[in-house]
Amino acid sequence: MVELFFCSVQGEMKYFYDFVVRESNFTKLCETKSMLVVNDRFPGPEIRVHRGDKIFVNVQNQGSYGLTIHWHGIMQPRNPWSDGPEYITQCPIQPGTNFTYEVILSKEEGTVWWHAHSDWTRASVHGAIVILPAVGTTFPFPEPDEDEVIVIASWYKGDLQARPGDLCPCSKETTYRRKVDYGKTYLVRIVNANIDADIFFAIAQHNLTVVGLDGAYIKPIDTTYIVITLDKRWMFCSKQISEITSRMFITTSMNSLYCEDPSSSDCETKQIAASVNNISWVNPSTDILQSYYRNISGLLNRFPGLSAFFITSQRNHTRLIEH
Repeated sequence: MVELFFCSVQGEMKYFYDFVVRESNFTKLCETKSMLVVNDRFPGPEIRVHRGDKIFVNVQNQGSYGLTIHWHGIMQPRNPWSDGPEYITQCPIQPGTNFTYEVILSKEEGTVWWHAHSDWTRASVHGAIVILPAVGTTFPFPEPDEDEVIVIASWYKGDLQARPGDLCPCSKETTYRRKVDYGKTYLVRIVNANIDADIFFAIAQHNLTVVGLDGAYIKPIDTTYIVITLDKRWMFCSKQISEITSRMFITTSMNSLYCEDPSSSDCETKQIAASVNNISWVNPSTDILQSYYRNISGLLNRFPGLSAFFITSQRNHTRLIEH
């Protein structure tokens, strides 16, 4: 299988990738298990391009679940159809089908990443995107001697989240190691692909100079460690241009599902479901972006209305107030 090929059309570089999503076996921490991955790799393939390039990724879903791929940190100007959030810009790519994404780079330069955008598939379906300076330009700092990408992810054992290291059993062969030469400068690109953990990163007896964040350069910062969060955060101001015409009271909750037949053996396992204003989520048959552009009625007005109960929480108890 060809994973990558590229061509140049009137100075524009176009890269073509094939992503095959399927179950593969991996062994870590004395355990072998099947995981949903891309091209039999964990983490998935690295995409390495230049600023302003265009990427086409054909995703073939050979797994058991519908999923989408999101290009995290790429702005996709006037191209929302390939952004990837499930049910927002597209419906899931169903098992046995494929979908080709057109990823348009604009001002991004540095390190971002791609990942599945469907439930917990992101835990193993992900990879780094390295965006080098445009052809004919260079970094805004001295050229590094070498360039290294590290993707920090999680290995789950049952309900426990584990990260392989020297102190973990059976980890000697899978612990990350890197030999370095005295006096050389190494550009290290780090992606935090964890589902629910911020990461502290440091190199013993070394200082770090931070030069970029989320696909953009920053003023260099010298430090002994960095904290890598799950996602970037934005703060913005917005000028009010319209009046408020409606208000919503929203209650989110975790519920236990009732058994239709209490005598059934299935009732021994408690089932839970999330809800908004006492209404559980049902996946739509059409994504929101398509319903907006094609003016499909009935999809965007299904947001749950006012709950039959208000929920008040105090320190030691929660109570319902009927209105």
